[in-house]
Amino acid sequence: MPDALPAPDDLVQLQRELDAADNALADFAQSKTAEYRARFPEPRQALQRARWTEEDIEEFGRLRQTVQDLRTAVRQHPTTVRAHAVGCARETAQARKVAARRRVERSAD
Repeated sequence: MPDALPAPDDLVQLQRELDAADNALADFAQSKTAEYRARFPEPRQALQRARWTEEDIEEFGRLRQTVQDLRTAVRQHPTTVRAHAVGCARETAQARKVAARRRVERSAD
């Protein structure tokens, strides 16, 4: 198994931003699901629960686009490209994610 390439600070920061954006998207979707479930609790109101407002749809789309843009930035980072070329993309991705989590944990202390 090939070794991971070192994750530079800017790539680790991109991963942290991606993790935060992904969490924001999930939190938004969960909060809206709960909100619409509370507003339309009856089983026969399933259609109303599924119809989000235009503002909610736009916000979800904006959050989703942010996640996609950050995924693209991580994928196109020179270290990620090099890792694919030398056959250690999986190991490098894992190392990048671990480094990003460590930095988050350190900043929380």
